[in-house]
Amino acid sequence: MRTNMNRLKLLIKEYGLVSIILLIFGLIVFGGPIFCSETFAWYNDQAFQHNIFYTEWYRVITESISNGFPSFYSWNTFLGTDFFASKILYCVGDFFLTPLFIIMALCGNEMPDMDMLLSIETIFCTVISGLTMIIYLKKFGIKNKKIIDIFAIIYALSGFAMMYAGTYMFHRFYCLLPLLFYGVEKYIQDNKKSLFAIIVALLFLQNYELMYSCSLFLILYFIFSYKLKENIRIKLVLLKSLPLIFSYLVGIVLCGFVILPLIYFLFSNPRVASFDYGSLLWNFRTVVSFLFSIISPAFNFRSDNPPYLFYTNEHFSQEFGIFATGLVLLGIVHLIKRGNSKEKRLFLISFGIILSFTLIRPLNMLVHGFSEPTLRWTFLLMFFAIIASSYAIDKYSYDKLYWREMLYAAIAYVFILVLYTIVYKLDINYYMVSIFVLLSAILPIFLYDYLLHNAKLNAVLVTVFVNLGLYIVLMVAGKNAYQLSEKAFDENYLIYHEQTDETALFRYYFDTDSVRPFSNLNLNASMLYDYRTTATYDSTYDATVRPFLDTNGFDSWIIDINQPELLRMLGVKFVGSVEENEIITELNGEFSFNLDNISVYLVDDFNSIGHTYSTYVDNIEDVDDWNNKLYIESDDLKLLSKSASIEKEQLDVIEYNRQYFKGNIKVKDECVLFVAIPYSEGWNVINQYGEKLKTLNVQGGFLGVIIDEDDQELSFYYGTPGLKHGILISVIGFAGLSVLIFIDARRKIRI
Repeated sequence: MRTNMNRLKLLIKEYGLVSIILLIFGLIVFGGPIFCSETFAWYNDQAFQHNIFYTEWYRVITESISNGFPSFYSWNTFLGTDFFASKILYCVGDFFLTPLFIIMALCGNEMPDMDMLLSIETIFCTVISGLTMIIYLKKFGIKNKKIIDIFAIIYALSGFAMMYAGTYMFHRFYCLLPLLFYGVEKYIQDNKKSLFAIIVALLFLQNYELMYSCSLFLILYFIFSYKLKENIRIKLVLLKSLPLIFSYLVGIVLCGFVILPLIYFLFSNPRVASFDYGSLLWNFRTVVSFLFSIISPAFNFRSDNPPYLFYTNEHFSQEFGIFATGLVLLGIVHLIKRGNSKEKRLFLISFGIILSFTLIRPLNMLVHGFSEPTLRWTFLLMFFAIIASSYAIDKYSYDKLYWREMLYAAIAYVFILVLYTIVYKLDINYYMVSIFVLLSAILPIFLYDYLLHNAKLNAVLVTVFVNLGLYIVLMVAGKNAYQLSEKAFDENYLIYHEQTDETALFRYYFDTDSVRPFSNLNLNASMLYDYRTTATYDSTYDATVRPFLDTNGFDSWIIDINQPELLRMLGVKFVGSVEENEIITELNGEFSFNLDNISVYLVDDFNSIGHTYSTYVDNIEDVDDWNNKLYIESDDLKLLSKSASIEKEQLDVIEYNRQYFKGNIKVKDECVLFVAIPYSEGWNVINQYGEKLKTLNVQGGFLGVIIDEDDQELSFYYGTPGLKHGILISVIGFAGLSVLIFIDARRKIRI
């Protein structure tokens, strides 16, 4: 009993102060959503996209449990998408909330309050960020407890700043990141490998995109850390890395149940494996904002109040989290002044490599998985700056003030800001608040210098928290981008209407300004309201329909299919708008019912979601009438006994869920049934005799089925491609992990 009490006291002593500080901070910032039912609405995609994805994820989990098998297909995503495979990045991989969702669904609970849950999770991630950094810094070799606490708070609140800049989905990755490098240190110092494999698996689940970037950084970190601790050649270091590489592979294999479906899904995504990096370097605005972000928070870059000071139209150019306060500058200067030649060489070369891969766009593209360059992974640069700063301040006595060096830095800082103001002819009065914040951000560096010189680490800790906390509270108070209001309508009647309509499976088209007139993000509102539509703001839709979209002029991931001819083809039965418009007129819409302030019209002579065509063509450019001509690849066209189908017939869908739908159709001859859902190998079509029918990729990415007069009852079953084999791979991964745990258990633990 006494031993347990002593352990508890030790844990409180080690982690209590940072935990309490970060918890209080989180409760102050998120008290509204937790206690007063306010909206969890930060910059960028927060409420409009991520919260909505979680809403759909809970429905998917609930229905899967209800059906007794994985029902991962989502009709509410763009034209239908495998939700499990496509939303790993956003919510599926969230091992904080997903287990909670499963428990709640098993208990029969309704959809939880996502604003409150996301607020709690963000507080949790902020606290965990600080605790994991403490664990890592101790293992890295930092001795002074106060220095560890100082940099743990810097890391935790820098992550919050990154989350504010539009990257909430990365916060749960960020909070576990220190454990990845702790796992490397555990191997270097204790020859233990199992923990590293587990952390690799968890981080991949949280954000596979960032895990790819970190995997490349691991190579640099392993060489750096090994060379810092032992004076051996690079060749021997690489040989030492082989067991850790095996452990890394075990971690990846553990995630086989998501990796394989993910690979299948991403294979056709045009934003992956792209070599279009644009210019060699980021534009001047981006570079300036990036450099200033080291000591000044994202408030100055990504807020409407004050307005965009460093606005650029480069995607991802403003989404970074490197705000580590000026303390890291002091730490790096201290390392250069006091460190030995080996330490300076290792730190500066490593730092230079990371900075080069950050700012040189072709190199950046490589680190971003052969995708468009991004600054989302720049927290690695900040992470390394924390290592260098804490190492120098902890190891070498701070017996000299660096006011001269900091004065030079301040002069350069002000000069760049003045130059920037002149070059872009900024209205000083308009940007007064932003400029004031930028200029005032340089002042705490001199205070840090004085306090460190006088060994007042407690005062440094307080200053760090005030420095970071004040600016974060400021940017929270200053935000007004994408403010939310009440929903446009109550979806209960819409759900009742779908349940009572004689057509089991059909689509709506709502004029998006009628549903949520704030931004393009409302194109994902179908998941919020639980209906099927033809719009999306999301790069994770099923990209097999890309040829169809490109042919019709939809060349980005912001898609709103509102052309009457295409709406007919896609099985839209109802069109809704605040007022009658050209789309309703062209579709001969007849008023059907009111949905609060929205009038909903029935499309005249609408198509089912599955129907046949009268004419086939083997060139998509020849499709000048999407309702009467069906594009089939020439090789597939040879499979048909005739070159044209019978007159148009409709599939009468009589039942459906997220994994299956069933319908009846009667045709007079062999033909192709067009189904307005993206083509996927996951769809299997069975006729009434239990025979599997041939499926085709038609109309530039949609599902086609070869049927004849004997096929009158069709059942469509969906299974996530690669899921079964992925589960088998995960089982192999667990076997590998068991081996690693067994080997670790046989080694004497090094204290």
